[in-house]
Amino acid sequence: MEAKNSHISKGQQPGNQQRRWHGTGRNCQLGDPGNTTPCTATACSLCNIIRTSFNITHAAAGAFGKGIYTSSASSTSNGYSRTNSASTMRAMLLNRVVVGVGYKTSTLNSTLVAPPAGYDSVIAAYAGTDELVVFDNDAIRPAYLIMYTP
Repeated sequence: MEAKNSHISKGQQPGNQQRRWHGTGRNCQLGDPGNTTPCTATACSLCNIIRTSFNITHAAAGAFGKGIYTSSASSTSNGYSRTNSASTMRAMLLNRVVVGVGYKTSTLNSTLVAPPAGYDSVIAAYAGTDELVVFDNDAIRPAYLIMYTP
């Protein structure tokens, strides 16, 4: 992606890499005091992401298509974070995301399965929030797990 778009020469990170938040669900106690091992439950999104990274086949179609959604604002990603266990804590991931050339839009399009031709991602701005949507597993890697109580 860097060779194609020369982001470094534009003063950007290679591939226009950014740190972005992703809120997700967990069905276990990972992150609670004393619990440091990911579970093996297929329904636990958090542990699946930690074990094998993101997988577009598990993504649900959102307002801007079937992709992996992240935001520059942790408050936006908090809205997607949920715990389906007895724990009161929530989990959020801070990720490294390769944006490449982002297609900027505020028009909802839930049928997208890829960015428009010539673009590598979708940058969506609506209702006072921003979301970055990538459609390729290799465009995103979890970097940090943040545990918090809302």
